[in-house]
Amino acid sequence: DARIVSASSAAVYGVAPPGPIPEHAAISPYSPYGSHKAMMENLCRDYAKNFGLRVAIVRMFSVYGAGLEKQLIWDLCGKLAVARNSPVVLGGTGSELRDWLHVSDAAALLWLARAQCDGSCPVVNGGTGIATSIHEGAGMVCEAWGGGAGAEFSGIARAGDPPYLVADCTRAIQLGFKPGVMLAEGIREVVSWFKARK
Repeated sequence: DARIVSASSAAVYGVAPPGPIPEHAAISPYSPYGSHKAMMENLCRDYAKNFGLRVAIVRMFSVYGAGLEKQLIWDLCGKLAVARNSPVVLGGTGSELRDWLHVSDAAALLWLARAQCDGSCPVVNGGTGIATSIHEGAGMVCEAWGGGAGAEFSGIARAGDPPYLVADCTRAIQLGFKPGVMLAEGIREVVSWFKARK
């Protein structure tokens, strides 16, 4: 009788064309991580169909926040902590676009999605709809870090790293979702948390 909200990932879309990605877009995972999330979604559909489970899937985009020890912001803070005054080098070109979602907003959306749980296993994108380049996001981290910190990019695209992952958030908005934490504010929070824990 439980309602199941399953956290998936935008990685299932793979290399999507530029523009907000709607939930009905074809999935074509570009990485092992995305492939495993697609498998998990198929299992959810199978269990909903065969056993009558009520499921909703939320495809999270770039979730970040204090306590998350992975992804760009965490990695960059770690590099800045040991770089002193030297610029740190990140992989990629910096032009890659991402849709950053604060962990508190992700939790709020997961809670709202419970109302969608049924045997059809509906999908909702978990994002803000705001495209931010990795270069711009890294700049926000460096600014929050202070002390003249800076980041540069290798210019070499990383394997399994799509150039564009930004959500069409129409369905989430229809559920009443509205992001409460803007990216610059959330990054300042993460940097403060990182420095305090170190």
